[in-house]
Amino acid sequence: MQCACLLHVAVAVLVSLCVQDQYSFVHDALVEFIRSGGDTEIKDVNVAQYVRQLTTPDDDGKTSLHIQYQVFIHTSNVLYREI
Repeated sequence: MQCACLLHVAVAVLVSLCVQDQYSFVHDALVEFIRSGGDTEIKDVNVAQYVRQLTTPDDDGKTSLHIQYQVFIHTSNVLYREI
């Protein structure tokens, strides 16, 4: 049932969006939603802690924000090659 609903939303979005960048953004947001199990909300009281986690370097000097950006760039490149 959930997949059918998401497919319907994806088709509706595709029809309503004119620009590939807009479609890619919506696609990536839906993928994140699905991978997270539907829980993508950050409560307002936790925003500062979440930002701190994203911007604190690990042992290799990389932040989670940088790692997420690299994953996004890689995913975007793969998706654009498939189109």
